Amino acid sequence: NCDNCFNARKNGRCKKCQKEVLSTEAKYDTGLCNECYDKLQKNCLVCKEPMSLSSLCWGSPLCNKCYEKCEKKCKPCGRRIPVDELRWGSMLCDACYKNCSRTCRDCQGTIGLGELHWGTGMCNFCWDNKLRQEAPRKLGKGVWAVILAQFVFYAAPGMLQPALYLQVEAAQYPPSPAAAFAAVLTAASFAAMVAPVPLGIWADRKGEREVYCGVSIFGLVGSLAFLASQVIPVVGFALAW
Repeated sequence: NCDNCFNARKNGRCKKCQKEVLSTEAKYDTGLCNECYDKLQKNCLVCKEPMSLSSLCWGSPLCNKCYEKCEKKCKPCGRRIPVDELRWGSMLCDACYKNCSRTCRDCQGTIGLGELHWGTGMCNFCWDNKLRQEAPRKLGKGVWAVILAQFVFYAAPGMLQPALYLQVEAAQYPPSPAAAFAAVLTAASFAAMVAPVPLGIWADRKGEREVYCGVSIFGLVGSLAFLASQVIPVVGFALAW
């Protein structure tokens, strides 16, 4: 290195032992003195590729690409995994690794390094088998209530639609029963396309329960208006439908 390049290096000191880097050592641009460089692992422990000179100063046994891909936070304790402990790929710090069980309690086999962070005490194969063998959970009363409400919501228009034209004709809406019938169906289709947007925003802000209650109230008002089709205008009838 020229004097300017050498002087531009941060403090001119080894990043590992903090000793002054000699001019004969600075030319390699490793940020390390020769003594620390000789002690380091030169090949990445994951991909086995030679590590670049600039990546050796971090003290990690991984190349930059493998370091970027690996998990850097311990799953059980949540603390940052030290650089020299990342090479195992277990997503655990050494302390949590020593405390966890490494033998599957079902098959008595060794749990793989990439499976320990779940903390189940089982290998992935045994855990998946356990989930497949578990009986399906029964649906709760609340779920059945929602299913029934959805069934009524979607079945009611289909059951009423065959008599819709007869009711429009009996109400004698202008200009003609056919035009009024078409207007009612068009309004229903338009409402089905537009209504999910404000209802979705309402659910995000206030919760699904409030939306269900509000829709139920609107449905009750619509049912009353539908029954009074002889005295309300065609616009009100279309909105009720």
